[in-house]
Amino acid sequence: MKSKRLLTLIGSVCLILVLTALLIPACAKEAAPTAPSAAEEALRAEIADVAEEAAALEKELEDAIAAVRKELAEAEAAAPAPGVTEEALRAEIAKVEEEAAALKKELAETEAALEKKLAEVEAAAPVAEEVYNWIVQCCYVWEDPQVKIFKEFIDEVREKSGGRINIIRYAEAEIVPVSEVLDAVGKGVVDMGHGQAGYWSGEYPVLTSLNALYSKEYIAAELQEKFFSSGLYDVNEEAYNEANTHLINMVDGGEYPALYGNAPISTVEDLQGLKMRFNPPYDKIFERLGAKPTWFPGSEMYMALKLGTLDVASWDCTAFKSMKWEEVAKYYYRPCVIEHCFTTQYFINLDVWNPLPDDLKDIIATAGVHQYYDCWDLYGDEMAWVDANAERLGYEIFYHDQSLVDALKATALEVMIEDFAPLSDRCARAAEIIKTDFLEMD
Repeated sequence: MKSKRLLTLIGSVCLILVLTALLIPACAKEAAPTAPSAAEEALRAEIADVAEEAAALEKELEDAIAAVRKELAEAEAAAPAPGVTEEALRAEIAKVEEEAAALKKELAETEAALEKKLAEVEAAAPVAEEVYNWIVQCCYVWEDPQVKIFKEFIDEVREKSGGRINIIRYAEAEIVPVSEVLDAVGKGVVDMGHGQAGYWSGEYPVLTSLNALYSKEYIAAELQEKFFSSGLYDVNEEAYNEANTHLINMVDGGEYPALYGNAPISTVEDLQGLKMRFNPPYDKIFERLGAKPTWFPGSEMYMALKLGTLDVASWDCTAFKSMKWEEVAKYYYRPCVIEHCFTTQYFINLDVWNPLPDDLKDIIATAGVHQYYDCWDLYGDEMAWVDANAERLGYEIFYHDQSLVDALKATALEVMIEDFAPLSDRCARAAEIIKTDFLEMD
């Protein structure tokens, strides 16, 4: 009879659902560390097969019920068979319909359980970690020690992140001109920048404070701590954020600005009319004392000195060693205006930085601190190298008269108070921080 066949079909459906449910724990155990795994795909295929089988069996169930109803209708139209009453047929239909309803309920619950198990498998499977490939534009030539040593930052970030962050360096002007690096990072043309903040102080004048007068003798840890605790980092980070970037850290470039030239400079009178290359704020300082400041990118200064376009060029203390300026400059001048300068900052696009996982942000910040200390040691060695190699390379270390040193420091303070502080609220705040926490006048 149809009801007997129906019960056989019901049993088949239940058996398929039970077997499928038993497969789920095994699939979950076999989940691979990437999604979707082969186990998940197999489970999804199994669910699809069960759903298809269940739909076919449900149709057969409906056909069976329809057949019983047809038998009832025929029985009502004809004389009932011996021993078969209408009430008995109706009772059989009611029983089959009740069993069918129970089966549908069980089918729905089993499918829901399968979907729940699948969701658990997907949640338990490790999500593939994103890999970041970035470009950093440096503002100095390949020979510059800070470009070379920045590779240590890049290597540390790659190693500590397990290869999740990979950074490719480009040197001065290989992608965009030096003056456009901050803008390029903010707009996502490149992901990171590495260079001196004075290059962009025209648009963000507070950044000049990162190259200002820090005329105290510090130990490395003290200066790094003070950079953050004094508020100087915070006021500059505001400007970097306005440019859609995040300031990671800075490096100290030792005595700065290191001057290279061919004219003896002893007193203020010797500065009159000299063509001298500077970044802000040193251009304003030397201009007040009678020089004629100008600006050239690092890659052009060798030829400018050779042709006499420049009388004096400024860089850090490494230009003899890294750029062969001993061939075009007779003098290295001391003492420099300041004992320390935050010569280079490195920063990252804010849209790249903000969504980074916290563990990667910590790796980058820590590598930034290590880069600071690496450069501190580097410039201690480089300043000693200048002394040790003067005779061999044929340049002379020329010492300014103390009257010029005093005039430079006094004028630097005037520039900060009279020219820099009034430019903006940020500049006023930065000037006060420098005067209070960093500046020491003899």
